[in-house]
Amino acid sequence: MIIPIFTGPPANKNLTPLEGQTYSLCFGHAWPHFAFDSDMLRSYLPILVQLILVSLVGFAIIALSYLVGKHKPTPEKLMPYECGVRPTGGAHERFPVKFYLVAMLFILFDVEVVFLYPWAVIYRELLFFGFFEMLTFILVVLAGYVYIWKKGALDWNKN
Repeated sequence: MIIPIFTGPPANKNLTPLEGQTYSLCFGHAWPHFAFDSDMLRSYLPILVQLILVSLVGFAIIALSYLVGKHKPTPEKLMPYECGVRPTGGAHERFPVKFYLVAMLFILFDVEVVFLYPWAVIYRELLFFGFFEMLTFILVVLAGYVYIWKKGALDWNKN
């Protein structure tokens, strides 16, 4: 149990004693910070128990599967699985650079759009300054989008 102790008047005379300097009494000693409250720890105990149980069940299922399951690899079992269809070609075929380019562009524009959320939260506080700053940001993003569109980075039919 934590019992707050006031060690004199607060340095700022406008503060009430509750807002002043406080120490907590924990196990008979005064500490300059609050110790852990046992009620708080008890409230997190079910979460800890659930995490332990989930971990134990997961490890038990994996171990049981390894111990009970049959381990007879055949060439058909070792083949790559492609949605029930027999695989064609080698497993190490090269992908066109187009896939990576589109993935990078998606991440780039996705990250830029994330910057719109904090701006939208404080939009009313920023007034016209914030509006024009975000307008500039959106115009730069739009210019980048038009550039990659004109370069054909988003055209899937282009060879």
